[in-house]
Amino acid sequence: MEVESRKRVVSFLHMPPELLETIVLSPVLSIPDVFSLSGVCRLLYETVSRQWGKIAKNRWPNWDGAVVDGNAVDWRTLVWQRYMCERRLKALLDGLMDRGIHVPLLDDHDLKGFSEMVETGRCSSDLVDCVLRDFLMVPPKRANLTRQFYSLYGREHLHRMRLQGKWNALLELPESQQCLEAGAILLAQWMNPWNSISAESVVRELDDIAILVATRILAKQRAALDSTCPLVPTRPSSELMDQVRGLGLDACAVLDEMNAVLYGQLGFRPSSQEEYYDDLNSYIHMVLKQKRGIPITMSIVYNSVARRLGVTLLPVNFPSHFLLKLRSPQERETGNVQDGVFIDAYNRGTRRTRLQCMELLPLLLPSLSPSYFTIVSFAQVCMRMVGNLCSNSTLMTGMELHRTYNEQTEQWGCLRLPQALSLQLFLCSKMVGLPFASDYAIACTGLCLNLKYSPVLVEQILQDLSQSESCATSTLELHHSALRAVKMKEELCSSLPKCRIPGLKFRVGMVATNVRYNYRCVIYGWDECCEMDESWMARMRVNQLQMGRRQPFYHVLVEDGTTRYAAQENLEPCTQADFPLIRHWELGRYFVGVMERGYVPNQALRNVYCEDCG
Repeated sequence: MEVESRKRVVSFLHMPPELLETIVLSPVLSIPDVFSLSGVCRLLYETVSRQWGKIAKNRWPNWDGAVVDGNAVDWRTLVWQRYMCERRLKALLDGLMDRGIHVPLLDDHDLKGFSEMVETGRCSSDLVDCVLRDFLMVPPKRANLTRQFYSLYGREHLHRMRLQGKWNALLELPESQQCLEAGAILLAQWMNPWNSISAESVVRELDDIAILVATRILAKQRAALDSTCPLVPTRPSSELMDQVRGLGLDACAVLDEMNAVLYGQLGFRPSSQEEYYDDLNSYIHMVLKQKRGIPITMSIVYNSVARRLGVTLLPVNFPSHFLLKLRSPQERETGNVQDGVFIDAYNRGTRRTRLQCMELLPLLLPSLSPSYFTIVSFAQVCMRMVGNLCSNSTLMTGMELHRTYNEQTEQWGCLRLPQALSLQLFLCSKMVGLPFASDYAIACTGLCLNLKYSPVLVEQILQDLSQSESCATSTLELHHSALRAVKMKEELCSSLPKCRIPGLKFRVGMVATNVRYNYRCVIYGWDECCEMDESWMARMRVNQLQMGRRQPFYHVLVEDGTTRYAAQENLEPCTQADFPLIRHWELGRYFVGVMERGYVPNQALRNVYCEDCG
């Protein structure tokens, strides 16, 4: 008797729901795979639909952008948007490699692809920033270092684009509505992209100082000043300010009470000589926190408090020491600008005459000039603040570019000088037609050309200056020549690849130790012989080396964050298989990942040193 054997057919339809859910949540499946799976049948569609929220949290645990006003969330749509945003950003980041390896700095023109993603509506600004932040949070040994390098640039670019809109709105206001504190807040936010600086918090602190002064004035008026009374009164601040303004007090009497509160009670003070050039002195939120600053930021705090108490002070662009001016009754009556009192907010609110301001002049300017006492506009104050930041950066670090790593937040800081220059370039492009702007524009474009930064915007500003009569033709010609040299050097740098030569002991990506100067480094380039100028070779005593200048020299990224040029005879290969990672902000410019005893060159570096990476 023939027995018919029947095989039991088993399919995913017979799987327990828990097993199906485990498969759906597996990281092995890509997001397109999960979408494809959900389209197979109704059972899988329903299974996947229940898991979209978990899929999002499992794939992107740091993603906090999926909560929408407490309403029901369409996780399926959000997951697809997130996946597409990642895909576009990866392509954009990879596309920056070829230019990024040949220029020292990327500018907003190079990075416009990030803002275009937002402007075209393909991704929200918050989502782009979130994805870039997640790229940066991957540990170095598992990360794509090149994408991390350009992700930092992308986040900074998006931050600047958001603030440019606020700057535009502020600059378009009538000058009577442009308050100095608003410009100071935007400058601090621009220069601190990773710190959440709240404009409302700064305004509230200034309000609190004004409340202390108002309370003191009103208490004196009632002859009932009590040292035990609360510092912050319970009545509304607007009512207190109105009451003080309604008293009709002499402005100097109000300023005396301000001085007592600011410098006596709260302890505001000038910066010491060691602290003076610290960037923190240029940020209004830090001036309020540390109770110290430089003349211009102390003047802005002083002016902001006075304005709340009904006293109008005017900004004065005095050389090397910003001042405020209180117009005297005689000046208001006669219009004679020689009258009036000058206030030195940096030195405890001291009131000075024109002659007394002489002692504030630097030695290079021995005599007073009427131009030193010119009342300046909001725009000029902002330009001077940014100019101070650029000068401080070049004074403290020269033209060397460096990011500082924060151990607590595990984040790289921004490049201070390029960040300040980007703001100065933006303001120059908005004000280039104004008489005072040409000097700032020439200084700014000169710095940019030295750094080879933002040649497109520099060229635009120089063209605008050429059409005005406020700038010397010879100066413009020098800048145009420098611009042509920058463009020519970019073209040369992106030319033919380098072929290996006999005698080379190292390849790009290798980790080495400099036995002469005792540092570890990673090699990202080499030259057949020393290509530095004679002054550099004399300073570094190259001719005293055993092989002199006629030996290979290597471009290296050093573990202390610097970039150096090392002779081959001073280098020894790293012998550690599990070497400590070198922390350098430019690693991602040249390398994509970590390998045994070294780093994996990215495609842009492979194109230059193709034989090293073969």
